[in-house]
Order: sequence, then C-alpha cells, then structure tokens
Amino acid sequence: MTESQRLEQAAEWFDRIDEFSEQEKLLFAEWLTCADNQQAFTRIATALGQPEVKVAAQRIKDSVTVTLVPTASASISEEDIKDSRVTKTFWNNIGLASAAAVALFAALFTLNNNLPDPTSPPHHQAANSASYQSQSKQFITGIGEHSSSLLKDGSIVYLNGDSALTVNHNENFREVSLPHGQAYFDIAHEPRRPFIVQLDTASVQVVGTAFDIDRLADKTEIRVYEGLVKVNADKALMLHKGEGVILRNGQWQSTFTFTNMQLPDWRTGWLEVNQQPLGDVVIRLNRYTDKPIRINGQTDLPVSGRFNLKVPQQALQLLSAMDDLTLTELPDYYQLSVTL
Repeated sequence: MTESQRLEQAAEWFDRIDEFSEQEKLLFAEWLTCADNQQAFTRIATALGQPEVKVAAQRIKDSVTVTLVPTASASISEEDIKDSRVTKTFWNNIGLASAAAVALFAALFTLNNNLPDPTSPPHHQAANSASYQSQSKQFITGIGEHSSSLLKDGSIVYLNGDSALTVNHNENFREVSLPHGQAYFDIAHEPRRPFIVQLDTASVQVVGTAFDIDRLADKTEIRVYEGLVKVNADKALMLHKGEGVILRNGQWQSTFTFTNMQLPDWRTGWLEVNQQPLGDVVIRLNRYTDKPIRINGQTDLPVSGRFNLKVPQQALQLLSAMDDLTLTELPDYYQLSVTL
C-alpha cells in the first residue's frame, strides 16, 4: 500500500471517529495495529490542527479486543471505509478540523494514488526517474480563507488567508514559490529530491520537516517546528526545531528561538505577538478582515497581545484599545491612527 492510500484511509477514519459503531471500532483498532497506519493517522490529525484526536484513537484501540489476525500491512478494504469526495474547502468560521477539511484530504489523496511507494528502497526510485511525480500548479486563498493541499510528493501545505503558492516539481527538485502570504509546510521525506521554497532573493531547502514561512511587507519570518531547515540568503543558515530567522529584503537580520509548539498559533485561530511592530500585526490581521486596515502614523509602534482571528473585527477593536490607538471605520477600509 502506498503512503497516499494510507493517508486516504486515515482521513476517512478521522472524519467519522465520533460516529463509530462497535463493528467499526473493531475494524479501526485492527487497522491501527500497523505502525505505518498509525503514523498516517497521527499525521492527518496534526496537519488538521487536532492532535487530540490521536489520543481518542488510542483509547478506542485500547478499549476493544482485536480478534482479527493483523496482517503485515493491516489493510482494510475500500468497502470497509466510507467514500467521501469534495473538491474544495473554505475557511468557514475558522473550523480547523471540519468534516469538509477532512473530506478534502480524502479527495486529494484519491487523486494522487500514483505516488511512488515510500517503502521502496531509494535506489529503486533513483533507477527510474519517471517514478517521481512532476507537478505544476498554483494555490491561492482569499481573505479569511485557509486551504489544505496534498502535493503529489506526499507533502502537505496549509495556506493562511490572502496567500499564494506556486508548485513546480520535476524529477530533480521539488520547488515551490511563496510570493506573498503565509504557509505551513509538512514535507514528505525524499532525500534524493530536496524541497525548495523560493522567496525572491532567498530560499529555504529541506528534505523532510515541518516549518512556517510568513511573508510580510519587507521581511520574512521562518520558524522550524520539526527537523532541520537550510536558509540561503546573503549567508547560509541551518535552523533546528524551535529556531527561527528574520530576513529583511532577502538579507539576514536576526536569528531567534521560540517555545516550540506543535503548530503555529494562526493554525489554531489566534495571533499572538510580543513587541511586534504595528505594521506587521496589521498585515496579519488584514488576512482576515472584510476590508483592509490602514495605519495613520507610526507603523513601528511595538505591540503585544493575543488576538482571536475567528472574530477579526473584535481583535481590531482590542488592538486599538490596548495600545491607545484610534479606530475609525470608513466605507472602504479601517483606519488605525497612532496618537503618540
């Protein structure tokens, strides 16, 4: 069974875990006896922002007695798993793990059943370059919209609102470009084809890891959540889990550490900042508001706080109250006036 098929089955189980019959609990528990299946389920739960579902799955597994003899692959037939098909999911009320989002994963995995088998030895794949999946595609999100996408190589990309990503994979490289916006990447491990994110004059190179890239007005913030990332700017930087870097106009500005979380705060519906410039905070809020926010005055005013992205207008009001700003709603935009 290929990795994409495992992920497809994991997405189907994930979608219905709260509705299992006793028979389905037995089937699910048997399916989880395979370590690869369990890893696929964990990846789906993490990518969709609900790692706690993994705990629920373990409880189901522990609460039933599996009487079926598990095979080496613990494969469940397609008839045992409910089929689900959608073509697109939107960011509706910031539902991070809605049934539609899970169904999207199922559909995308189904469309990519020809992925190379990750259990095959590397030299088998290298001997046949045609086994590598080429892909050219563009992903775009609107204001207040998130999207999850499975690339043909098995990598998962999660786009924030008002973001764009162009994918151009060939047999030698897995290359994407992020001209604006924010994206979280969960990269499939493929040592012979590095995954490269182009950022104008800089780039990020990985083999298999999870990281976040946030494109702002004149700078880019990169945070590593798993694995190792190489940043190529005016100098080469190696970032480990819990480390980040700020690039300004493609040049290194600073390196920092952060309290490692499983996911970036925006993936869970929050914007948390500590002494961040007002201009950067406004760019992030603009990914959610129904009309743009403009600043009248000092854009580098330091801002701290935790803002709920599910209700961006309330977050904007809280921002203005906390930092002695004047908020004015005009027909086409919001104006934040700095009174210092």
